[in-house]
Amino acid sequence: MHILIVASWYKNAENPIAGSFIEEQARMLQRRGHTVAVLHVYINGTFRDTLSGRKELYSEENDNGILTMRLATNVYIPKVRALSYSRLCRKALKHVRNYIHSNGKIDVIHSHAMFMGGVVANYISRKLNIPYFHTEHTSGFIFRPEQYTSADIQLAKKVYEQSRQSFFVSHFAKERIAKLCEVNEKKCSVLHNVVSPLFFEENDSQKFDHFTFLAIGNFIPLKNFDKIIEAWSSYVGNKQDDRLIIVGDGPLKLNIENSIKTLNLTDSVEMLPRQSREATARLMHQSHVVLSASSIETFGMTLAEALASGIPVISTNSGGVTDIVNSSNGILLGTITAEDIEKGMSEMREKYSSFKPVELRNYANERFSEEAIYRQLIREYNV
Repeated sequence: MHILIVASWYKNAENPIAGSFIEEQARMLQRRGHTVAVLHVYINGTFRDTLSGRKELYSEENDNGILTMRLATNVYIPKVRALSYSRLCRKALKHVRNYIHSNGKIDVIHSHAMFMGGVVANYISRKLNIPYFHTEHTSGFIFRPEQYTSADIQLAKKVYEQSRQSFFVSHFAKERIAKLCEVNEKKCSVLHNVVSPLFFEENDSQKFDHFTFLAIGNFIPLKNFDKIIEAWSSYVGNKQDDRLIIVGDGPLKLNIENSIKTLNLTDSVEMLPRQSREATARLMHQSHVVLSASSIETFGMTLAEALASGIPVISTNSGGVTDIVNSSNGILLGTITAEDIEKGMSEMREKYSSFKPVELRNYANERFSEEAIYRQLIREYNV
């Protein structure tokens, strides 16, 4: 089967792990003998950026057997989104036609996230009569729906309705977004993100000498790293040999660093920059627990990866994580407060030995492994 993935975000030189779950789905299909190409489409900044001379972009590269095309268009008329959308769709169609001319007929288009992957995939599908499937990752529909105009919502509704099937990465995301966009129940189902085989591999990494909590994410308000630091300040007073590793990058990085210094936590907290997938898998295998304090998660990728690595998790009840976390594999917190996070850490410390790595891996393998996700996806493609 020849599959074109149309992605709203994807890895690049500046951020090699952006959209990692999209690449992992592409590699899953490639490993099973399918021909896969990726088209990454996006609007390139703002009207002000256009005035300052920002250029439109198109590039191609063969990334270990997957042709990756990157296409960005500029904003030429401010506050008129439809014109930017239309321009991007038309340019994408031109490049896909060229791709087909060189590489042969495409059997299936699979888009990821509505703006702009879903919009572009819908347009190409209609023009070239190629069936398409859509996976929704757009958490903005849940935590900031006001950013979308009524025209955006109607466009999203059309993308869902005209797809062969629209997938949501969790039951929480499906319920919330399907309600907002009035999606036909028969047109939507849950398809979890695939966890890379890197995390399922049992490697030779030894656990850290100190009992270690690992928190990974973008340093933005939604991830609540400030509450993790506050909780850690209380927790570590009773567990001075334990350690916390924070991995990521983002606008709140300096705030987090200052909090660690102000609370005299530099001896027990380590901050690391964004890591490669391989390095992240290694860190998980070396750590004892993965912690998430997000306000909203459409899925909760780091938690699924932790279970695949054989380690338990602590998480706030941020929506999509309820498809992942339960009492047999971790602790689901009642509220997003430093007090509850600290209690969760203490409870995990006490019951840690009751979590068995083999059982955690088996749970993740049944739900989030390549084989589990591939079986469901290929069934939909072949209907």
